[in-house]
Amino acid sequence: MQIFEEYLQRHSITGVPLLRHTKSGYLFLRENKPKWKVLSIFWKEPTYRPGYYVVNVCTPRHNSNAFDMEPILPEVKLGWDDYEEFLLNWATEYKDGAVVADKLEVLLMSWEMFVFSHDAMLARSYPSLIGSIYETLDFTQPKTDRFQSYNNLAKQLDPGGGPFPTWFRSFEMYNKHYCYWLSELVKANG
Repeated sequence: MQIFEEYLQRHSITGVPLLRHTKSGYLFLRENKPKWKVLSIFWKEPTYRPGYYVVNVCTPRHNSNAFDMEPILPEVKLGWDDYEEFLLNWATEYKDGAVVADKLEVLLMSWEMFVFSHDAMLARSYPSLIGSIYETLDFTQPKTDRFQSYNNLAKQLDPGGGPFPTWFRSFEMYNKHYCYWLSELVKANG
């Protein structure tokens, strides 16, 4: 627990979205074109210069078979003293789509992007799983049903074979470094 979190808890202050510094973070943005965007934040620490943040927005490449990301906006380099102002302005100005804010939606959107970037290979190499994969992507179903379909499919996946190690590593990375705090900040300023 950070010192400011302890202070807020001790004084029973709730509902205050806070900006946090992070070495690595992601935020998913669900939009129409392209359907998915990923805001990435990385802290770079060069040897002989002060560190800086790199912020970029990317979308998955179709059929890249590597969970490759294609930049949408130019990368922004920010000194530590510009980071907070940049993200506060971005959170206030972002109106293009929905920010993904819950863990279930993070998993489902990660899976959608993975399938998008591997769909031809999945269809060619795993034809017996196509129906199960489709159930995980059926947007007419509630996300809890899609999640159950994903769980059923995940039991059939080999985490050590085919493209699936990429999936498991990528989801673990997104899940571990997801910026829920930034989604709260966007919601509060939207």
